[in-house]
Amino acid sequence: MRNLEKINFKNCRASVIPISDPYILKTKQVVLDIMKMYGIDYKFTGLENLPPSNCIIAANHVSLIEGPLIFATPGREVVFISKKEVFDLPFVGFAMHRSGFIAIDRRNPPATLFKKVKEKLLHGKTLAIFPEGTRSPDGKLRTFKKGFARFAAKLKVPVIPCAVIGAHKVLPKGKIVPRPGSVELRFMPAIFSEDEDEILYLTKKAIHEAVHPELELKIP
Repeated sequence: MRNLEKINFKNCRASVIPISDPYILKTKQVVLDIMKMYGIDYKFTGLENLPPSNCIIAANHVSLIEGPLIFATPGREVVFISKKEVFDLPFVGFAMHRSGFIAIDRRNPPATLFKKVKEKLLHGKTLAIFPEGTRSPDGKLRTFKKGFARFAAKLKVPVIPCAVIGAHKVLPKGKIVPRPGSVELRFMPAIFSEDEDEILYLTKKAIHEAVHPELELKIP
């Protein structure tokens, strides 16, 4: 990838720092309160698989629900990557900026994004990514893009596959108001490798087996 040779790809593992920012703590609680208000029974399972160091959470993307829930993961200061234009939206843009999310400006070289991700990880943040890039209309896994695997391999941090179960029934793509229901965020054992293809395969395999064990796995 162009310009990445300029980055010092040392081990970016760093211990998770306890959350001390009142805004982050309050926002996490507000997210969970909103879920309860709409009758959404959420649960986080497999939290013991989250390492004491920073990591990358890679989750399937089926709804607008899982982003806020992943942000609300207990004990983690989670940041997402989003298009620069989204940061210009009223209220939402402020919240994303204040929460330390990373803005993508596609006019900048890839090295710029890598440096921003590296900085967040070195400060003990947890990076969350949806490898599919866009929401699935039917809950089935779509093609995984390799960006998250490249981050993990180059920056030498583990990937935690996260299976989002039930979110597409609570808030399907195209709907705005959620309906009562159950959503599970299932965190699975860490994947650590310097091989991008291996990371992609093992991550999608783990999520696939949790979400669609009855279907044949397709890679990427």
